[in-house]
Parts: sequence; C-alpha cells; structure tokens
Amino acid sequence: MAERIRTFIAVNLTDELRAQAAAIQQELRAAAASVKWVDPAGMHFTLKFLGGVEAGLMDGVIAGNAAAVDGQAEFDLTLHGAGAFPRPGSARVVWVGVTAGAEQMAELARRIEQAMTPLGFPPEKRPFSAHMTLGRVKAPPGSGLREAIERLREAPVGTMRVTSVAVMKSELTPRGAIYTRLADARLSPAADAGGEGA
Repeated sequence: MAERIRTFIAVNLTDELRAQAAAIQQELRAAAASVKWVDPAGMHFTLKFLGGVEAGLMDGVIAGNAAAVDGQAEFDLTLHGAGAFPRPGSARVVWVGVTAGAEQMAELARRIEQAMTPLGFPPEKRPFSAHMTLGRVKAPPGSGLREAIERLREAPVGTMRVTSVAVMKSELTPRGAIYTRLADARLSPAADAGGEGA
C-alpha cells in the first residue's frame, strides 16, 4: 500500500504571537476542565486540510501551494477576541478570532482550494472562517467556560506579519499531533500589504 502523509496547508504563528495566544488560552483553561487544549507549540491557522496524501503526490501539492500564493502580498494578521463554535453556551470548539488580515486569509484559502482541486482534493463544503482553534470541548461546557469566553470576547491578542504559507506534515501520537514543516511558499514583500495581492 502506498505511503500516505497526513498533510495540511497553514500559516504558522511567530513565537511572539504564539505566546500571546497561549496567554489567552491559559485564562480559558483556568475556567474549564473538560477541554482538550491545543499545544501552544503547534498553534497555526489551517488554510486547507488535505488528509492522507500519497508520497508521489507531495511534489504536486508543494508546487500547487507555491503557485497559489504567487503574487500575493505579505500582510498583517491581528488576533483578537475569544469565541466558540457553535456558540459559547454549547461550545464544541474554542477559538481566537481575526480582525485585520481576515480577508487576505480567505483569499489565500480560496486560491489554495483552486490549486488543490485538480490534484484530487475536493473543495471544502463550509465557507472559510479565519479563526485559530485553542481547544476542543469534550463534555457539555459549564458556566465557567461560557463566562470566560464572554469576558475575553474583545480581548486583544497580538499582530504578526504573514510572509509565507507552509505545507505541513501531521503525525498523530498518543501525546498529541507532531507537526513538521515540509515546504514554505513565500508571499511577495510589499510596502502596502493591505490588499489581497495581484
């Protein structure tokens, strides 16, 4: 059977922003015990989850990712506020949101979808939503978690410059997922990166 590599395409956080997001996570962690929290070392924004990719297709995935971001300008990404899907009172996923950079992230996701479809990866059925998962709720959330999310709904987190999009390998282990960066595709440096790029 052909080797398959569990793969996703993502924007990785800078160390500084990862620490700032971890601080928000820590405040939420103190309010709930029934949540599987993401390891701060692995915090990232998934633009496209590909699942098990045959090793022979990996060169095509890497080339497709590079083509998708070609001509896209660097931009600032600002994390702001905690939230939950579907809503705080019945949370299944706890996340931190995006203000500045949300449109550019959505454009990157759209381009990557287009690049991956010819390789046999079906497009997502749900529209892209720029958010970063902090934890997954394992049992009905108590009032403490709901109140903590509401309290942090407008909490500032931090800003980073998005300069690349990475093809990532994910290995599932009993201690959690191990992420390995396989290839980076760099965005175009720009003095004004407020738009979506060419």
